[in-house]
Amino acid sequence: MPLDVAVWNAPGEPVPVEEGLAAEPEPIEVGARWGAPWGTSWFRVTGTVPEEWAGKTVEAILDLGFDENMPGFQCEGLVYRPDGTPVKGLNPRNQWVRIGAPVEGGEEVRLHIEAASNPVILDYHPFVPTRSATRTPRAASRSTPSPAWTSPSSTRRCGTWCWTWRCSAS
Repeated sequence: MPLDVAVWNAPGEPVPVEEGLAAEPEPIEVGARWGAPWGTSWFRVTGTVPEEWAGKTVEAILDLGFDENMPGFQCEGLVYRPDGTPVKGLNPRNQWVRIGAPVEGGEEVRLHIEAASNPVILDYHPFVPTRSATRTPRAASRSTPSPAWTSPSSTRRCGTWCWTWRCSAS
């Protein structure tokens, strides 16, 4: 079951958590491009737990567009509650957030994700440079990314954003 997702691209980084939570995001669809090289984007994920899932263990699957073959060196995120409390990190092999165990059904859920759009600069083993790699320090590469990174075909794309449920253990 899909969730509603919206995104706000921070004009610089870092921004205080309060600013990211208060920002007014724009809707974004699965497969849409997001983020600038080394940038920070704030996602807002909302939905209502289906009534028929009462008594189940419910999780949200939150995919920033990860490549599961690369456990690092790419996008990453930190999930927050609306009050600013951090919940957990997201990475290519850890894309779930527990909503409830068990849920009552009908709960309104809102999560915020502070996401880093780190460019992939090392390809698969043996970690050869990609066309997006630069030889400049991180701060300089933000303002002078390689042409490969700035082309529309090389930016991050949103992955799957959905609910799932698991039967509670007895």
